[in-house]
Amino acid sequence: METHSIYQLFKYSRTGNVTKLRQLVEEEDIDVNIRDEWDSTPLYYACLCGHEKLVNYLLENGAKCQANSFDGERCLYSALTIEIKAILKNFKAITKDCMRRDNYIEFFKMCFNVQTYKDICFIVHGCQIFVHKIILACKSEYFANMFETRWKSKKYVYMKHPLVSATAFQLMIQYLYTDRIDVNVEDLPDLKRLAKQCQLVSLELKLLAAEKSISSYTKSKPSSMRDSVSLLSIQPAYDSLELNESYLLLTQQSLPYQLKLKHFPNVPPDIFFMDITESDDNSQLRIDYLVQDDIPIYSDICFHIDGYSFYGHKLFFCGRSEYFKTLTNFSELSTNDSVNKNGILHITLNDISADAFAVIYLFIYTNSVLIPQEYLYEVLHFSAMYILPTLKKKCSNQLKHSLTCSNVFEILHLSRLYALPYLESSCCEFMARNLEQIVNEEAFHQIILSDADEVKDRQQTDSISVIDDIRFHIEKAELPGILSGNDSNESVECGSSPDVKFQLIEQLLDDLGLEA
Repeated sequence: METHSIYQLFKYSRTGNVTKLRQLVEEEDIDVNIRDEWDSTPLYYACLCGHEKLVNYLLENGAKCQANSFDGERCLYSALTIEIKAILKNFKAITKDCMRRDNYIEFFKMCFNVQTYKDICFIVHGCQIFVHKIILACKSEYFANMFETRWKSKKYVYMKHPLVSATAFQLMIQYLYTDRIDVNVEDLPDLKRLAKQCQLVSLELKLLAAEKSISSYTKSKPSSMRDSVSLLSIQPAYDSLELNESYLLLTQQSLPYQLKLKHFPNVPPDIFFMDITESDDNSQLRIDYLVQDDIPIYSDICFHIDGYSFYGHKLFFCGRSEYFKTLTNFSELSTNDSVNKNGILHITLNDISADAFAVIYLFIYTNSVLIPQEYLYEVLHFSAMYILPTLKKKCSNQLKHSLTCSNVFEILHLSRLYALPYLESSCCEFMARNLEQIVNEEAFHQIILSDADEVKDRQQTDSISVIDDIRFHIEKAELPGILSGNDSNESVECGSSPDVKFQLIEQLLDDLGLEA
């Protein structure tokens, strides 16, 4: 998620630009509950600035506004108009399990809520809490060490200490999975104590910051309202990559060594084997604790591609891709004894290159990846095949920013083939802006003729899709601040005047024997 996109989201929330905010949210899958450096959400700014339509849109798309929560009370108190206050009070669709657009967060919420692939159970005063070792090991040095020492080989861990609350323990586990939780104020002391015991410094700091925010808020209100906040929300900062980076070390360990050097060129080779010293407790954590006998811990699947072996975890591959879920289920039913060795399912993938799969591998674990230009088309193809829509959008955005007069026709074809409407629109906008350079290109003529052939029972004035889109963008260029990426009040330079461009189109259609 780009910082510029987040900046634009908050800007449109303050200015009330529903159209551009909707396009941003739908095109880039931005979480509408994201927070800025002042711990404020887009809904808060929309309420504060009196943008009623925008408030409705945000609520309908998952903005949190629970009664008695810090966010809910803050939005209600700050709402500029009576109408917005009424909307907030009457809107009943949003709960603490409100809709989220971020597929990565949704994946970890699913992991937390379902039993699939969970391999250890904590029993806290009789309450059973099942977890995935791999997630807790990646997120917490404390749990990683305990899994390899006191709790090694255990399926059940009993916790009976009177100061360990089952509710607080479950909240801590939820935080380790998702980096976000809603905490009742009465559970705060127990959770703070547990976070300190388990050496979760980031959670401790966030709880202290949340307490401070509530204290500052309530002190400024009348005494009758000071107990109105009974629920506080712990959320990552808008530019936080803490959740993604928790799994970066795992991917560095898991990639075949030759591919590590290629995909992590700025990381010294010895990083994969060196020790890190934790200065706070003088204990040493080996970076390679995630690997045992050259295999990542808790691995249960391995993909073989071009002589490379990619060890991983069914939890991630099957949880993030229906394709891998189906492939794994089918492979596990195989009668070939060599398919499943030592509890690890071995699958050979053909057609895809090891480099392209390395990109997909990194994405599945971290949701954040730089796609080398030479593998961009291949990654796009397999992101569609493996049903990874967020990665497909990342490919689309990267292609959008690499348009040239020589590749725009090929990328337009890809946008249609893989159903990427925003990329298709960007291609047509690019062609509108550079019409003089492409009007005589044979590839351009073929696209026009192909679109014309797709219109059944043509009449003389039937529309041609690509021509309609180009005309639309030519007309948009005349309007202030309308082209994508331009937020000023000045018109965007678009080459020749619109009249000249329309004449070029009419002449070209005439030369091709078409009328549209």
